[in-house]
Amino acid sequence: SQNSTSFDFTCTEPGESSALKGHAEYSTSGNTISSHIRLEGSYKGKELIVESIGKGERIGDCLPESEFSE
Repeated sequence: SQNSTSFDFTCTEPGESSALKGHAEYSTSGNTISSHIRLEGSYKGKELIVESIGKGERIGDCLPESEFSE
């Protein structure tokens, strides 16, 4: 909704499981996109916070699939 989403997920490995809650916000302007993603939870009894901030810009048309696979 309104360039924002929230989600829950679980990371697992043998003998361990961690529940994380996430929130992501995206915005676009012309040929650019920006994102901010934040995950919060705990891992092995310690607080875990992961943040990711990204920016992208359109640099041209996509290649046709036939050219891309060569």
